[in-house]
Amino acid sequence: MTLRKKVVLYVLLLSLVLWGALYGSLFLLLKQSFKELENNIVEIRINRVKSNLNFLLDSLRAKAADWGEWDDAYNFTIDHNEEFIIGNLNEISLVNLDVSLIAFTDIDSDGFFGYAIDSEQKFDEKTITAVKERVADVSFRSYFMSGDRQEGIIVLTDDGFPMVLTAKQVLRSDKSGPVEAYLLMGRYLDPDFVDYRFGDISLSSTQIERIDSPDLSVDFWNARKNLILGASSVIAPVDNNLMNAYIMFEDYKGDPAFIFRLESNREVYNAAQKAQNYVFISLLAIILIFIIVFLQLISWLFIRRLLTISQQVKRYQDNPNQANFDIKVSGADELSQLAASFNVLVKEISSNRDFYKNLLERLPDIIILIKEGRAIYVNYAWEQSTGYRQEEILGQNILNFVAEEDRPTIALNMQSRFAGQEVPPYEVKVLAKDSTPITMRINAKIINYHGEIVDLAVLTDVSAQAKAQLEIQKKVDELEHLNRVMINREAKMIELKKKIAELEKNQ
Repeated sequence: MTLRKKVVLYVLLLSLVLWGALYGSLFLLLKQSFKELENNIVEIRINRVKSNLNFLLDSLRAKAADWGEWDDAYNFTIDHNEEFIIGNLNEISLVNLDVSLIAFTDIDSDGFFGYAIDSEQKFDEKTITAVKERVADVSFRSYFMSGDRQEGIIVLTDDGFPMVLTAKQVLRSDKSGPVEAYLLMGRYLDPDFVDYRFGDISLSSTQIERIDSPDLSVDFWNARKNLILGASSVIAPVDNNLMNAYIMFEDYKGDPAFIFRLESNREVYNAAQKAQNYVFISLLAIILIFIIVFLQLISWLFIRRLLTISQQVKRYQDNPNQANFDIKVSGADELSQLAASFNVLVKEISSNRDFYKNLLERLPDIIILIKEGRAIYVNYAWEQSTGYRQEEILGQNILNFVAEEDRPTIALNMQSRFAGQEVPPYEVKVLAKDSTPITMRINAKIINYHGEIVDLAVLTDVSAQAKAQLEIQKKVDELEHLNRVMINREAKMIELKKKIAELEKNQ
């Protein structure tokens, strides 16, 4: 893989990791922040519902105060006159007051007069019956009829809606008594009223369910479990566009009465999704711009100049004998210094190469570099000794220039050297161009030449020495022959003397 590809790959991988880390951290931060913001908005709407319920109680309390401190109402609790009932306890009065129940009950619960309407604004006898039963209950009387005024939530019937109820002592307009009766005023929390009264102020769609209803839906049932266990509210996303929030209200006795559900559009969540997409695209665009700019800078400052040096070095490697080689790199940094240092090194190498080349060319011994049995370099001494030009041996098998009887020896010795064995110098006959055998001594070693293992052979012409050696041997042989002749002559002289001595003695 080229340096450029490696740099691009590593920059892409590093940028991908950086983008993932940045996007992951921002994603978690945005997700948590928007979740908190969404929950805070829902909590605000829940608080609005609670505040509005308190406001409803305050409104009932104010209406009950008007009726409870009214001389006509006070007189009615004493004389129970029909005119008051006909003129005030009817649908018109309840609709105008926006209440579901108005009732008067004596302190001893003997007298009860009231009127109630349902969600269709018609007389609701079932509610009147239920209120009469509750008025007779001791716990009800002890709570609602134990002071000047009291309010709370009450569930009157098994299948009815919860009611917000307030109780007020009936007094004269100057707040004098004695107290003869209590005024009960209540408002059913039916779906239409709840959605109208609480939906607008909470900016949500609303719904209530009695906590003891056998027909609770799954979401109400799940919220009911958490609310009964003590949760102040339950917030549960339904999908990407809807979120529900649940709160529980207790009745006047402190028992769970009903669950209130707010259905809110998830504008914040959708805004968060858009923000996350924007962050995703923005970060991706920033990272891509960073990659492009960074790669351009790296290419301009480093890679392009380094590639120039690499190409020039490769050109020098392919042709190390070229004259006036010089790498030119702009700038005054480490790369330009590297190029300058390489130029100096090349000049030194060229100078040394020329020196050693001249030295090798001037040596009287033949220098041959052999690769795979073929000559890749030979100095000028080869041409002087054999008559072959240098070009005639380069690339040729060297065994072609050796006497046939010596070829096995040379091949075996070359194989031994490449096997790591030490081969002492030995003599072979090299054939001159005119086929004259020239006796030469070979001294060879294995060397590393430009990263390749080659055989360096030094051939010394010992033909003159061999001829001189033959002449000396001839003279030695002649002297030995003469010596033997002289010795034989001396022996014969001694034998002759012995015979002369014997003849003289016989005479």
